[in-house]
Amino acid sequence: MELVLITSHFPYEGESFIENEIKYISDYFSKIYIICGEKNSLRKEINTPLNWEVIMVNDTKTSFITYFKSILNLFTLSTIKEIKFAYVNYDSIRLIDILKRIFAYNLNSNKTLYKIIKNIDTKDNMKIYYSYWLSSEAYTLVKLKRKIKNSYCISRAHGYDAFFNRGYQSYRKLLSEKLDEIHFVSSVGLNQFNNVIPNKRNNIYLSKLGTINDSTVHYKELNQTFHILSCSNVIELKRLDLIIEAISYISDFNIIWTHIGSGILLEQIKELASSVLKSRNIEYNFLGQLTNREVKKYYEEKNIDLFLNLSDYEGVPVSMMEALSYGIPILARNVGGNSEIVIDNYNGFLLQSDVTAENIAKIIKLYYFSNEERKQKFYENSKNFWMKNYNAEINYTGFVRSVIARYKASKLND
Repeated sequence: MELVLITSHFPYEGESFIENEIKYISDYFSKIYIICGEKNSLRKEINTPLNWEVIMVNDTKTSFITYFKSILNLFTLSTIKEIKFAYVNYDSIRLIDILKRIFAYNLNSNKTLYKIIKNIDTKDNMKIYYSYWLSSEAYTLVKLKRKIKNSYCISRAHGYDAFFNRGYQSYRKLLSEKLDEIHFVSSVGLNQFNNVIPNKRNNIYLSKLGTINDSTVHYKELNQTFHILSCSNVIELKRLDLIIEAISYISDFNIIWTHIGSGILLEQIKELASSVLKSRNIEYNFLGQLTNREVKKYYEEKNIDLFLNLSDYEGVPVSMMEALSYGIPILARNVGGNSEIVIDNYNGFLLQSDVTAENIAKIIKLYYFSNEERKQKFYENSKNFWMKNYNAEINYTGFVRSVIARYKASKLND
């Protein structure tokens, strides 16, 4: 049996967290084709095993015929249905924005489909087609099912592609109707999706992500300097400005704030930190983009007291799973799927989505002045919660086995 996995950047490190999953599911397939949308030339490719074959989508110029087909796709019944759906479910959305997104979906899916058909024997039905995102990659599989009868197509749904309040994404109703399985990484995302698009096909599942932690590092007594860590892309919705403002209210003890990650706002955030965090008790570091291995090494070598995530939107962040696996409690706002990974006063602090920077600072202070016994309990709770809910071996092995079982059952019924 073979797997065709459609990604945006993997095996280049734009989606390095897929590495956790594919490590466990590789053993179940004789060959894995990775259809990679775009290579990020600034990041390194991971070592690919012998049974992987990477096929790039955007390694050649887009042909005139592909553009022309994508324009023609705007004049179809499915486009009319999609426009109606968008007007019903999104306030104040403009027709031009709907059409732009639909065109982009068709252009990307047409290019991806062409690469699949050109490079893979699609007539061999012993394949599972798997889109990592419920977006244009998944729409490619809808088009594939039109061409290749009985092809088995599944997708994951994470954050922007799962939550309707994250903005308009095309063809979500069509995807729910045509794909064989959709796997949501959070129950909040699944429930919101079901509320907007009631599922009548029983093809929607909750399949949590997970992380790997082979570390033997145990609880470390905390230093006098309180070490706060954040890990994310440096973009507007991640709200590093709110982290800086919150830390600026703390003058009672020494703080080190470390941020891992890069992005278009990095220099702007550095300037903000330089102008706001002038107090002598505050030190801050921007480590930039690290590989997953480098992040894990940092966790093992450093004492980290608290992980901060103050994003405006989230799915269920892999960075938070990783922090919990090292026993690091989390302070986060109650957005997206954060309530599934942070249990207030158990393995961290879950704050209102509209919490102020000053109140965030108060919670940090309360935790800092907690006794050692309470902090150790938070450490143990964090580790145990990760093991029970976000252990990669348990989650991904269960995921791939259940998918294969349903795939085999579907072939018996063909």
